[in-house]
Amino acid sequence: MRVLGVVLFLLGGVGVAWATLGTFSAPRPRDVAFALGALVALVIALAGLLLVFVPGFFG
Repeated sequence: MRVLGVVLFLLGGVGVAWATLGTFSAPRPRDVAFALGALVALVIALAGLLLVFVPGFFG
C-alpha cells in the first residue's frame, strides 16, 4: 500500500502543477475546468499521503 500511496502522491502533485499552469494560461471556459482538476488532483495527492503514513486507513 505504501508504493501505491507514493505513486498517488506523485501523480497528484504533477496533476496539481499541470492544472495550476493550465488555470493561468487557458482562456475563460477552460480555466474553470483546470481549477476543478487541480482540486481533484490535490485530493488524490492527499489520499496518497494517507496511504503512505497510515497504511491501513482505507482497508
